[in-house]
Amino acid sequence: MDINKIANTLGYIALTQKDKTINCMKAYKLIWLADRYHLRKYGRTITGDNYFAMQKGVVPSNAKNIVEGIPVQTPFIKENKENFTYTFVENVDKDVFSESDIEVLDLIWNTYGNMTQWQLSNLSHQFPEWKKYEPLLKDKNSKNSYNINMDLFFENYDDGSGLFVDDKESLDLSKEMFHLYK
Repeated sequence: MDINKIANTLGYIALTQKDKTINCMKAYKLIWLADRYHLRKYGRTITGDNYFAMQKGVVPSNAKNIVEGIPVQTPFIKENKENFTYTFVENVDKDVFSESDIEVLDLIWNTYGNMTQWQLSNLSHQFPEWKKYEPLLKDKNSKNSYNINMDLFFENYDDGSGLFVDDKESLDLSKEMFHLYK
C-alpha cells in the first residue's frame, strides 16, 4: 500500500470539483471503479488499496482511513464530517501516477462523474465483488464489512458502459500478472 499514491488519487478526484471538495462516498466509488478497470486492463490497481464490501457498497479501505484520519491525520486532506465530504488542500503530485493511471482516472470520471454518491452506491451493489457478500451484509447477526477477494474484480459485469466486459483471454492474462506481482 502506498499512502502517498492513495492520498494523491483522492486529491485527483477532488480536483474535478471547483472547490476541491467532494462527497466521500462518491470519491470511494470512483476510486473503486478506476482500480477495477485498471486491474482488468493492466494487471494492477492504481492505488494498491484493499477493498471491503459494506452496506453502502464497495469501499477502498485505506482511502477511507486516510480521509477519516486513521491512524493519523493527513495534512492535505480535510474531512468535513457534518456533510460527509473532504477537501484536498494541496496540489496533486501527478508524478506518482503512470500514464495509464491518469488515463483510467479520467475515463472513470468522464463515464461516472455525473452520478451521485447514492447512484454509485447502488451501482456497486450490482457488481460481483459486492453481490458475493450481500447475504452476509443483510444478516443482522453478521459483521458489517467483508474483505473482498480481488479475483472478483476480474468477473465481467455489464453496467451499460461496456467498461467491465472483456474477453476471457485478456482477463486471464491480467489476472496472471496481478497474481505474479502482488
